[in-house]
Amino acid sequence: MWWTVFGIAILLIQLTNSKSALLIMLTLTALVPLYKALRSSGSILVPFLITIILIGGSVLTFLVENWEPFLFKLGKDPTLTGRTYIWEASINLISQRPWLGYGFQAFFTDGGAGEKAVWDYLRIRVSQAHNGFINVAAELGLLGLMFFVLSMVSTYIRGITWVRFTKDPEDLWPLLYVTYFFMYNITESTNLEVNSLLWIFYSAAAFSARTMRPREPSLFAQYPEQESLA
Repeated sequence: MWWTVFGIAILLIQLTNSKSALLIMLTLTALVPLYKALRSSGSILVPFLITIILIGGSVLTFLVENWEPFLFKLGKDPTLTGRTYIWEASINLISQRPWLGYGFQAFFTDGGAGEKAVWDYLRIRVSQAHNGFINVAAELGLLGLMFFVLSMVSTYIRGITWVRFTKDPEDLWPLLYVTYFFMYNITESTNLEVNSLLWIFYSAAAFSARTMRPREPSLFAQYPEQESLA
């Protein structure tokens, strides 16, 4: 059953012709057994491999959207259909109002500073920066970006802590989802969007990681040094 669903998911990703989505899927697939290994292994090798795969997958996701020779081989435009220009224009404007940004959903709104800058540069209308971190910095400034990154890091750490005390497959989901969310936001943006299913899932993952409690009270008694992280 699950292998059938997995195969259908891979097929659908292939049909989208999205190389970024394929790389993210492969990275998450490689991380699943390592995340599970956190439950039974105290070796430093496991978190080391997780770090290597996560960084490697993120770099490859970025390169597939930015490295010109690589993009030519993939049959994609080296300017990412304007992404690099959008990033450049956005970062230039962020430097003018770095701390508090231009306001929630005000940067790329009709007549907003970002929308005007991209229109003047590319003559196209855009509704986001196609990078979640740039988008947050543009709307809420570097302070907003700092709190957003802290939220992701906190959820990730809590997800790891929770996985170490559980055995059910579904308990991996906050950790896996925040990993996916981080990688996805390298080339797209769903942060703080109204009616965004991906943002709803992230909020649910963050809330779940914050409120999870062990099913067996004895678990924390066995690992008292981890209690403060739960």
